[in-house]
Amino acid sequence: MIDTIKFKIRTSKEFNEQLKSCAIEWRKFDHKEGSQLMRIYKTNVSLGSYDKNINIFLSEKDEKHVEIEFSLPKYVYGHNVYLLFQPHIELYLMEFYKNLKLYFPAIPHLRYWDITRLDLCYAWKFLDQDTAQAVVDIVKSYSYPRQQKYIWDSSVMFKGSSYSSKFYLKHPEYYKHDFKNLLFKDIDYAYKIENVSQGVLRYEITLRKKALFQNFEKLHVRIDDLTTKNLQSILTYYFNKLFKTSAPKFMSTTDILKTLQNKFGLVQGKSLYLHYIMMTSEDTESKNAYIRSTKKSTIYNYNSMLKKANIGLKKNKNIKLPTEHFNI
Repeated sequence: MIDTIKFKIRTSKEFNEQLKSCAIEWRKFDHKEGSQLMRIYKTNVSLGSYDKNINIFLSEKDEKHVEIEFSLPKYVYGHNVYLLFQPHIELYLMEFYKNLKLYFPAIPHLRYWDITRLDLCYAWKFLDQDTAQAVVDIVKSYSYPRQQKYIWDSSVMFKGSSYSSKFYLKHPEYYKHDFKNLLFKDIDYAYKIENVSQGVLRYEITLRKKALFQNFEKLHVRIDDLTTKNLQSILTYYFNKLFKTSAPKFMSTTDILKTLQNKFGLVQGKSLYLHYIMMTSEDTESKNAYIRSTKKSTIYNYNSMLKKANIGLKKNKNIKLPTEHFNI
């Protein structure tokens, strides 16, 4: 249930020297003033069975701390289709720390690392990709209070200052980011996970500093706080906040056409209406044919206009989320 995690670590002069010896130095300048704004050291260390890159940052503005950010499932599995639960979360974090210590002997112990970002995940496994897509389309009609909503074909994200959440289909995300890398390591395994990812809908929430403080009620959140009870409670809270405090917006096709024509005029409104009908069609073959025959720029512009018109979901959609989670 944990994916990306970011730590802020109190460092020492010895650790800084070890880090700088194998890091790339980045400098940012103010060319108008002719002065240097900042200097950052960044190193990528390959750890785990799949040689996943771990980002480590040190800024001259704060040489008392370094930041480490990585995906724990990708460190373990080479991908993040599978979920990690306790006690495995702590076991793999400790393994990660021991491996990192081989590179940097002066690094402080894991139990003193402060967590400054935490991505928590939950997933459902549907019978097929089309059903999972239908559920994503339903979720697009919901809204979090005081959060900006961003909609893509196979995902929807609700973004705020202290936390963000996202529903997305796992298969296209895996195929784009991890599939090709796994092919070079184990081709059979890469295709196995590609098959497993079919029909998987992922719910992911990203907690930043303020949200971490609000949920754990402490300034320094550390690995001992990542109990099953705490993580499940946080996931449940934000999931319910979306589905219990808001209702999906359903519209009849007549209302959709009327809304679009009132906002964009009779001709353009009708074109947008036909676009909407094709893009929300349950006939996958017809929908794909329409997408192939339409310019990407047109689809993008039409989708943007539909968003501005605040068009809801067609009333004939009736897919519901399953009650069982995806636990491999």
